[in-house]
Amino acid sequence: MSGVATGASGTVDDFTIEVDDGRMHVTARRVVLATGLVDKLPDMPGAEAAWGRTVLHCPFCHGWEVRDHRIAVLGRNENAIHQVLLFRQLSENVTLFLHDAQEPSDEQRSSSLP
Repeated sequence: MSGVATGASGTVDDFTIEVDDGRMHVTARRVVLATGLVDKLPDMPGAEAAWGRTVLHCPFCHGWEVRDHRIAVLGRNENAIHQVLLFRQLSENVTLFLHDAQEPSDEQRSSSLP
């Protein structure tokens, strides 16, 4: 079955999804919302081919697979230090490459140390 979801109602274990302006209805115990997020990859050779395997964006999604490995964070903006701190929970060997990000402050540098 395919179509466009145009409405949803219900409670846990009893949802109804309206499809194609009410022409069809689908019932379900659970609903997963997928919003169509698009990841904007850095313009680097090999980044697209490695995306999701060795080029990662989320320690919560991919952290278990890279724990205790050497991890490099490509700093593109002010979130770079935050990413370093998150990945430091998984590995003692995390290196920040600034790329487009600003130089970290002394306070940020000390917070990313073990």
